[in-house]
Amino acid sequence: MNFLEHLPFEIVEIIFQHLNGRDVLNLSEVNNSFNNFIAKCLNKIVFNVKKKASLESIQNVLKTSTRHYRHVKISQYSNFISSKLITWPIISLTISDIDFSNFDDFLTLMMHSKFVQEMRMSRIFILSVEKTHKEYQISFEYLKILNFHCCHSIIYEKILRNCSNLKKFSIKAGSEMPISAENTIKNLLIKNSNLKFLEIHFNIFGIIFGSDFLTNSLKFKLKRFEASSNLNQSFEMLRSNFCNFLLTQIDTLEEISIHNWMGLDVMKIIFLSPHLQKLTLKGFHNYECENIDWENLELQRNNSIEVLNFHDISENFQIFRTVVNACSYLKKCSFYSLNNEMINYLASNCSKLISIHVEKLFVNSSDYELKNLIIVS
Repeated sequence: MNFLEHLPFEIVEIIFQHLNGRDVLNLSEVNNSFNNFIAKCLNKIVFNVKKKASLESIQNVLKTSTRHYRHVKISQYSNFISSKLITWPIISLTISDIDFSNFDDFLTLMMHSKFVQEMRMSRIFILSVEKTHKEYQISFEYLKILNFHCCHSIIYEKILRNCSNLKKFSIKAGSEMPISAENTIKNLLIKNSNLKFLEIHFNIFGIIFGSDFLTNSLKFKLKRFEASSNLNQSFEMLRSNFCNFLLTQIDTLEEISIHNWMGLDVMKIIFLSPHLQKLTLKGFHNYECENIDWENLELQRNNSIEVLNFHDISENFQIFRTVVNACSYLKKCSFYSLNNEMINYLASNCSKLISIHVEKLFVNSSDYELKNLIIVS
């Protein structure tokens, strides 16, 4: 008898919150009916392989359990991948900090990932890239979420060309890459017309906005956009193309996160977004900011922004006032620092606030405005 079937769903959820992975695995052996009932919980179990684990112990786990783990996470352990122990389809794959001896070893893992729905890779390198490596033909038709952070350029080139149904794409690269890899990234953006979340960082920003192909080629309409740039690049052309890109997305964006100062024209466009609910701004400690007359500057007021993350280490009140004044309907916000003057301004102009997070709090007394809302982290 499956007694959980007779309990309210809320109670069942609480029970499973107090069980670890091994407990759940033991429960699955009770009977087939019980196993089917908790199938959704079992599907969430992650097979986590770390470098400190011995290959023999991993083999024992896989031999003693007939279960095929759909979620696999591998960190710093290339030997596990080259051992070819994974022989079942994976729907969620996370790998990080691995140096593959050659590209074919990397392909060994990918052969079992053609049904993957989520793929996250960070700091993956190929030590030896032969010109005669196997041709890669796998298409990731089920892949919805793809994160690539600081990986070998051949991985971008070979993997990204086979993705056309992405909903979320996050890519970061800190080093230069060949033109073929750059073109693959651009083509991916063109092909994925249903993309909703896009995150681009460092050199990728220059690759994407270094040419004006975007304006007429991209079909997607984003809900979330996040970017940071290597500002050592010549920025004027990038800024113009970036502004044009933002204008094409302005009607659908609900969340924007900008990690560098990208110019006042970019700021003005952001605050025109009619459906923007969450805004993150960083990087105001910039020489260009110092030459702006913030005291006499007013941004377009945005009545939809409810959450503001404002990380300004310059601690300039005029910049603070200008940004907060444009977000008068704020409910939640976080800041790098707050002083009495800033707190008083929030109290006078943001009546809907329910919480404030701050890293550094500078106040003159123990009694100050909004004290019950402020959390120092």
